[in-house]
Amino acid sequence: MKYRSQTNKVGKVLLIAASIVFSCSALAANTLTTGVKVTKIDATTYNGDIKVQTAPRPNIAGLACSSDFWLILRADSANYKQLLAALLTAKAADFTVSIGADDTNLTGNFCELSRFIVD
Repeated sequence: MKYRSQTNKVGKVLLIAASIVFSCSALAANTLTTGVKVTKIDATTYNGDIKVQTAPRPNIAGLACSSDFWLILRADSANYKQLLAALLTAKAADFTVSIGADDTNLTGNFCELSRFIVD
């Protein structure tokens, strides 16, 4: 019974995070890559930004970023905590997801993670 309760909570968090990201990213120049797995999550204490790596790598065709190695979840993003929780859950549970890359706020050569959907 306890496991079912935790599973329901995780599902609700992922649904809320995906809904928020979907509505906030509607105006940005971005791409969407479906059917990926989160393979690495890199967190540093430098600025709080999180680097996310997926397999296969995200589609960045037509965007200003020059590398698809990482997508950046910026610490100052409006939905940072919700997205981070969803990313960690997807990685731990090995979920297949869809991710959006956005070139509005480039971090070096990398695009920003702008959308996260559990498939």
